[in-house]
Amino acid sequence: MDEIDGEANSEVNPFSVASVDKNPVASKISIQDFHISRKLGQGAFGKVYLATYKFQDSQQEFAIKKLSKDFLIRTKKVQSVSREKDLLVNNRSCAFLPKIFHSFSDAENLYIVQEFIPNGTLAELIQSINKGNGLS
Repeated sequence: MDEIDGEANSEVNPFSVASVDKNPVASKISIQDFHISRKLGQGAFGKVYLATYKFQDSQQEFAIKKLSKDFLIRTKKVQSVSREKDLLVNNRSCAFLPKIFHSFSDAENLYIVQEFIPNGTLAELIQSINKGNGLS
């Protein structure tokens, strides 16, 4: 992928600014619209933060994945992230996957806003089970 905007490429651009529901108002969302509380962790492709949407009374918490476009392109992981996003969008009714609310980008990063599920990650749960701690 030669251009981040994908204009010179016929492939679908995973970095385009869009909400999952294609709502034109929601598509104007940016990272500045969120209050970032703390870093939740580091994934293979980026960092995950706990956040709330500044313009919502409920103070619902979200997990926001922040992925460097440059890193994704250099490591040839654009397609992997695009597949992950597509899987979440196409399986929103699955109880075993976190809900995806939005995806958007700025000049340097891709952001994926997902349902925040407390109590750690799936990887931590698997490690706990492998160590013999089991489920409580």
